[in-house]
This record gives sequence, structure tokens and C-alpha cells, in this order.
Amino acid sequence: MLDVEREPGCKPAVSVPAGSGSASARRPLYGPIPWRWWLPASRLPRRAPHVGMVCWLLAGWERPAVFELALDGWPDLGLSRFSASPGLDLLERAGLVSTVRSPGRSPIVTILDVEA
Repeated sequence: MLDVEREPGCKPAVSVPAGSGSASARRPLYGPIPWRWWLPASRLPRRAPHVGMVCWLLAGWERPAVFELALDGWPDLGLSRFSASPGLDLLERAGLVSTVRSPGRSPIVTILDVEA
């Protein structure tokens, strides 16, 4: 089941109840992901589409298009640090995101606009 919260002047926030169903345990899903961005991302191999979805989830939660991506924080989507890192590389090579990497730190990711 999904929960939908609507606030005047804002897009609806859809959340998936987790475990106990408490408000603090819900993670809202914001959208939409632009089709001209999602289409090339969905055609990439391995876990790149999953990493792309995580990028848009984080951008929705944090609101900017620039955020820190913890590569090992997504086991519920089948992502480990070892599968998320190559997926992020593929998104970057496709021109969908840019990253700034520092040793021992999570990458800083920027979602890029894609030309029509």
C-alpha cells in the first residue's frame, strides 16, 4: 500500500509504509523523473538504473540536484557498494550525472539536465 500526502501548492508526496508504519519510518518518493533522463538511464547495463532511481530519490528528499550518495546504503534495492559504484560510473559516462569523489568519502553527485 502507498500513503499519499497532499499540501496546498505542492506536488503530492507518495510514501511506502515501512515496518511499524510510523511517520518517521516512511520514505517519500518524489517525482516525476524526466523521461528524457530516465530513458537513457533505463537502457544502461547492470545496476545503473537502480542507482539512477536512488539519485532521484535523494534529490527529492534533499531538494537540490547536488547531494552526497552513500553507496552502501541501499541493500533493499539490491545495491551494495560494489554494484552501486560501477552503476554510478555508467550514469556519469552517459552524461546523466557528474560526480566529485574524495578518498574515504561518499561521492557528491549532481543530476544533469539532458537535452531533448
